[in-house]
Amino acid sequence: MLKNNLFRLQIKSNTQYFAKFIITFLMFLSLSGCAGTKGSINQVQSLGVNAHLNKYDGLLIKSLNIGTAISSNERMRIVELVKKLILEKDPNYFNLVNDLSENIDSIEAVIMFRRYEKGNAFARFISAGLGQIHIDADLVIKEPTSGKTLGKYTVNKTFAWGGAYGAATDIKDVEEGFAEAVVSVLFEENE
Repeated sequence: MLKNNLFRLQIKSNTQYFAKFIITFLMFLSLSGCAGTKGSINQVQSLGVNAHLNKYDGLLIKSLNIGTAISSNERMRIVELVKKLILEKDPNYFNLVNDLSENIDSIEAVIMFRRYEKGNAFARFISAGLGQIHIDADLVIKEPTSGKTLGKYTVNKTFAWGGAYGAATDIKDVEEGFAEAVVSVLFEENE
């Protein structure tokens, strides 16, 4: 009789452990979008009351390296990602993106990278907070013809998850969230 009760207790304990594991695993999956979520935006100089970017026909996106280890290929990949997200969101918001003729009224968005750190996958696997991935940049929006600055922003994206999810995430996953933040500024969603 005692042996039978111990067996029932063992089955109940294993079932509870398994249920807790499943719940924890499902919570992990639901939170796993962190790398691709939109980065943070801080306004340095706002666009102003009457300055609306959608009144311009064209957008020229440029990128610069300001003292960080980012290659021209990596910068180009992010610029192309921003362009792709703009066209997916609203292909008519700007008539032309990075394909400008000199006869159209356009603006220039310059992404000036201040920090581009790929982090360390092994360190992220060991513990959350170690081996973080960082992308920080200044975003300056200006009229190329007059040289007038329309707005200035800082855009940041950091990833610091740990465990298997942290180890499996790389800089390209984080670039998506960074690009979404840049697009949000260009669509004036942060005002």
